[in-house]
Amino acid sequence: MVRAVTSLLQKEALGRGIPYPPPLFFLYGEGLAHNIQQAINNKAISGIKISRNGPVINHLFFADDSIIFTEAAHSSVMRLKRLLQAYDEKSVQLINFTKSAVLFSRNTEQSQRQYLSTLLQVQNINSESTYMGLPPFILRSKKESFEAIIKKIQQALAIVSAIPIYSMMFFKLPLLLSKRINSLMARFWWGRDISQKGINWIAWNRMTKSKWEGGLDFKDFTFFNQALLAKQGWRILNNKDSLLSQVLKGRYFCNKSIWEAKKTSSSSWGWQSLLYGLILLKKGIRWQISSGRETKTMEDPWIPRGYPLTPHLQEGIEKSHVPPLVQGLMIH
Repeated sequence: MVRAVTSLLQKEALGRGIPYPPPLFFLYGEGLAHNIQQAINNKAISGIKISRNGPVINHLFFADDSIIFTEAAHSSVMRLKRLLQAYDEKSVQLINFTKSAVLFSRNTEQSQRQYLSTLLQVQNINSESTYMGLPPFILRSKKESFEAIIKKIQQALAIVSAIPIYSMMFFKLPLLLSKRINSLMARFWWGRDISQKGINWIAWNRMTKSKWEGGLDFKDFTFFNQALLAKQGWRILNNKDSLLSQVLKGRYFCNKSIWEAKKTSSSSWGWQSLLYGLILLKKGIRWQISSGRETKTMEDPWIPRGYPLTPHLQEGIEKSHVPPLVQGLMIH
């Protein structure tokens, strides 16, 4: 995986610092995407597949970042380098190779990593690096993986509530880490240094209650983390054609719904985190019945009122007598 960082200035206007029009930025981005796709079609470079049933991923574009996936081989890297050089020469954008980087899979030998990163003239990302505040690898020790969050909070306690949100949208933070963040917030609120112990004049569980309930409306980061992950689950449910949804479906719930997906020994921490968010989402979600062809009568939540939103059998009625799908209950 190669991360190419582009400049936001016109080549001929770099000295004057004149930004180029946003439409031109998107136009050249589409041109780069087209060239990458052509190289994929011609088998000059290859993307990656997370699973046998998942889509091929060859590039991801952000505001000023381009992440390109290819095989860690000399021929593929050379073709990718020529593609980036051609883009750099013909477009109004410059690739900042000093800020660009390459990330290899764990089964790539160290000597091969050094050789290919030197060939691309970019740095090699290691486990201690971060991208947008997130670690490139989730280590066995989750505390060690997310230790950078605590360091950032200690440096900027005044904006503590805004620092870890991006990380919490994708990963479940260790419970001890969430409690540590809560503790830092409480100490800052009561005007103490983070290294000092003292009296909290109001219990933390009261501070996290809403103002309508007599609290101070503080966020408890344990529950807030789960709520953000539940929001990601909702997005996947409502955007089934998105790349993320297709990747996860191909890897974890290919022939079933996301509600039937389970945690396995090979599940990534990102998927385990999403399952944690779905636990919260499942407590309040229910099917809105249309045809009833996809809703399981006894297993899925579809009853308008009364938690857990699933039907209860009256005495004398056996489950085998109930149609398996809600469609079977409808009068045609």
